[in-house]
Amino acid sequence: MKNKFLIFSFIFIAFFTCKSHSQGLGGDVYMIGFTDKNNNGFSIDVPQAFLSERAIQRRLTRNISISENDLPLTSSYISQVAATGATVIGKSKWLNSISVLISNPQQLTDINELPFVISNLPLNRNSTFISDENKFNLETFSPSTNSQNRVASALAFDYGQGYQQINMIGGMQLHQNGYRGQGMLIAVLDAGFPGVDIIAGFDSLRNENRIISTYDFVNRSPFVYSYNSHGTSTLSCMAALVPGSFIGTAPKASYLLLRTEDASPESKSEEFYWVEGAEYADSCGADVINSSLGYTTFDDAAINYTRANLDGNTAICTRGADFAASKGILVVNSAGNSGGNSWQKLGAPADGDSVFCIGGVNSNLTRASFSSYGPTADNRLKPDVAALAVGATVFNQNGSVGGANGTSFSCPIIAGMSACLWQANPTYSNMELIEAIKNTSSQFSNPDSSLGWGIPNYSAADFILQGKKLEQYPNAENILLSPNPFTDNLNFNFYSADTQSFRIVIADALGKKIFEHNYFATSKSYNQINIPIAQSLSRGIYFFSLSTKDKIYTRKLIKN
Repeated sequence: MKNKFLIFSFIFIAFFTCKSHSQGLGGDVYMIGFTDKNNNGFSIDVPQAFLSERAIQRRLTRNISISENDLPLTSSYISQVAATGATVIGKSKWLNSISVLISNPQQLTDINELPFVISNLPLNRNSTFISDENKFNLETFSPSTNSQNRVASALAFDYGQGYQQINMIGGMQLHQNGYRGQGMLIAVLDAGFPGVDIIAGFDSLRNENRIISTYDFVNRSPFVYSYNSHGTSTLSCMAALVPGSFIGTAPKASYLLLRTEDASPESKSEEFYWVEGAEYADSCGADVINSSLGYTTFDDAAINYTRANLDGNTAICTRGADFAASKGILVVNSAGNSGGNSWQKLGAPADGDSVFCIGGVNSNLTRASFSSYGPTADNRLKPDVAALAVGATVFNQNGSVGGANGTSFSCPIIAGMSACLWQANPTYSNMELIEAIKNTSSQFSNPDSSLGWGIPNYSAADFILQGKKLEQYPNAENILLSPNPFTDNLNFNFYSADTQSFRIVIADALGKKIFEHNYFATSKSYNQINIPIAQSLSRGIYFFSLSTKDKIYTRKLIKN
């Protein structure tokens, strides 16, 4: 796809109900902005009329005031616009706007003459709303049948093919401590979720009633289990729970499945759907939004964004994303897959100043060739962090476990693990959570526009959110080996307060050196390094030592 990347969500609020449009209906779509919300029949003093109890509680917990932008639109304004003959498609309370289908120019003229109309913005010209479900195809391959990506853990289940993407970001410790997303609500904004209602790997999600709500904003229907399978795969990075095969980063969280993306046309209508989806998520009380979506250019070149527009304030969906973050939601969005083409930069809404923008790396912990670059047009550093985006483990539409490439998948890997971190540390705000994650990432002392602050370590982030100093992580000696005992993979985590060289040595039980390597660390850097010979070691006891200019740290290792 050329212009748009799929980088890849309690109550049904009355103000989401809109007149349906049918596929094949022609015309131009505009966003119509209103001047105010006068006489809308709602009051911020009675939020129960338009927000769920969970959404209200989130605001109270985060000390966020209920404001006028929380109020539904003025219904009489909508009725008067509809009286011109235009078809009302969608509504946004945050933008105080509606989207309408205009079948002739006179309707737009009549709308502009209404005293409460302040603006009109073209979203989709000569629209026919035709869907093409096969536009986006995942790059898939058969999962390995050996045990390279498997590890037995204290969870009493096996991560299977999902091991690498969780281990890379230090997520297993949170799971082992019991934080697997219980009680957290994650909204997934995507292009469809075919098979989620029948795939065996989502059994626990269905049987435990953790799919809280579904809605298709493109077709104005609660049915989302069709269309493009991209949403199925992004969801699996978080919600999969098949011990021994594939476990996601938030396997016990609850989910809202929201279709905001029409996989065929390239239009700003989809941005409006995105904002509607985010508002729905907020009204339901979602904690996290995972959006593997991005927008730059469109079928109608006259409404394209330029790089200068990616300033965090211009794009429709970016404005919506920042509104969502202002309500206390952690908004996680993929950077994009344009790093290898002429555009190179990220898209909207990843440019939002309150959006957690996720890039991608490969298994060697280096930038994926396609991962989009920052910074934003106003020179803010993006992406924020990165996770596995090459050969990420996913469910395909038929429920089989396979691999896929794209920051589509690094995004939900981070979103799910962030939900677990927040579950463990519920008193912190969304922005405080982001800062903790960034400050314990691999490049936090020297962030750049390629991977931002680098690859996070959620165990270290949990450590500092508990009020401890990073210099003390993970103990007085600043070194942690995980997992220990190990099977085929072994990592050591080392916080370096100074710029220095250090050496690691692994010896067998008789003291014979079997591995030795030199490394370099910069000042105040967090180092997470894989031991390359772990798989080849025989079962038994080993000794690990790390030597710096000042100290020698030793640990006993057990290979199962």
